[in-house]
Amino acid sequence: MAANKKSYLRNAQTQVQKGQLDRAVASYRAILKIDPRDVKIHNALGDIYIRRSMKQEGIKEYLWVADYY
Repeated sequence: MAANKKSYLRNAQTQVQKGQLDRAVASYRAILKIDPRDVKIHNALGDIYIRRSMKQEGIKEYLWVADYY
């Protein structure tokens, strides 16, 4: 399971670098299915949503992170 998470994370990081934000979101969501409490992934999703002008979704992710801490 950890190998899958690492694979999805590498894919997501590459996709973000290439500007393939829709694919990166899908990869990050796959990671959250494996580990729903991964704070870094929730924060990264918030960042992508804000970059895509999806403010409500971004705020939701940031609030999840804030509640966690």
